[in-house]
Amino acid sequence: MLPPLVADINIAVSVIQFLRAQGVDVVAGREESWNRYEDRDLLREAHVRNRFVLTHDSDFGTLAVHEEQTITGIIHLRPGNRPSSEVIADLQVLLNAEIDWTPPLIVVCESGKPFSYKRLCSSRGLELCRVWKSSESGFSPIDRDRQD
Repeated sequence: MLPPLVADINIAVSVIQFLRAQGVDVVAGREESWNRYEDRDLLREAHVRNRFVLTHDSDFGTLAVHEEQTITGIIHLRPGNRPSSEVIADLQVLLNAEIDWTPPLIVVCESGKPFSYKRLCSSRGLELCRVWKSSESGFSPIDRDRQD
């Protein structure tokens, strides 16, 4: 099961409906009229609500890792210009994966490729404690110096 989410406005309504049908607690940015929120504001709002941000936008990871903005978590689905059916297929993989969703965490899911997740040492900071990559046999740690 996925953690509670705040869906960025770039997440399609059909994707949000799919997640809700799977029992995922999703607050949709477009339903909350957060269209004018900057990425930084949405990340802060999600953290205050103890939710992960679901997005197609890589800027959230930049804010969390390089600008040290406090986060609960980020699920980055890339690329963003794909049919909803492909995004839903990726989310189905995440729904079935055995991931420890304890914050702070960044998950990167790229269509057709193994996904990775990165555990941050604190909810605010640059240092990654551990990075895993998915494979047929589950998850395995990868060398931090060789991240994608």
